Amino acid sequence: MHIEHSIKEWITEDTLCLLSGEEDVKHRLLENVAQHDRYLHLCKKLNKLQLEDDKDDRTDLTTDTLKPLPHLSVLQEEGKKMELKVRAFYKGTVSIENPVNTTEDIEKDNDFTPVLPLTDAHAPKTLRRRIFLDKLSRILPDLLRALSSYKLPQYIYSEKSALIKALVNTFSLSAANIIFKTAEWTLVGLIIIKMLSMIDPQLKVLLSTKQASMYISMILMSYKLDSNYLDRLVTELTNNIDVPNANNVKNYNAV
Repeated sequence: MHIEHSIKEWITEDTLCLLSGEEDVKHRLLENVAQHDRYLHLCKKLNKLQLEDDKDDRTDLTTDTLKPLPHLSVLQEEGKKMELKVRAFYKGTVSIENPVNTTEDIEKDNDFTPVLPLTDAHAPKTLRRRIFLDKLSRILPDLLRALSSYKLPQYIYSEKSALIKALVNTFSLSAANIIFKTAEWTLVGLIIIKMLSMIDPQLKVLLSTKQASMYISMILMSYKLDSNYLDRLVTELTNNIDVPNANNVKNYNAV
């Protein structure tokens, strides 16, 4: 019951669009993930370059001779200029006033209210997705190897990581609905695999084999569930909400 309750909380309109929506909607959701992966790759490269620049700066500081400190009046003037830039930024203007009588102007300007930057609302969501994907990366490969038949090509988890990430990115994950006991994760993994088979023909063929059916039945029996449990659950999940068309689908954040 805990697993079912958690999974029902995961399902969003984007999940339903990916699983049983129109093909162009599925393509759009998958493209969002691909674009985000390229964005993360770019961020990593920029971060690496920044670290290299910082290292070079520290090296320069150790070799250069120390210069005399600037005069106090120069520092005060630079401080006034910086304050004007900050005020212009928060007012949404692109022009900076002439720094004449700066102190008096600041005191007279009563309309200016300091605004703090918004906190990153997506950070907790991103962290939960990473935790969830990390757990799946430990569970799914073994399950898929056990389900595979020698008559079919091996279903490689790493080659399907984008598809798995796309599905997880549509979930509404909370701090409570991603916590499972060790024994529960195997059933969670099977449910994820069943969902993926709705959008991956290769996996659908794999689950239809005799070997896969027998293995799944054995696992479900250990939970005191019948062999048709996965079909019933996924059908119930995908029929709960009307699937939006391409014009109404949300453009979810793939962070």
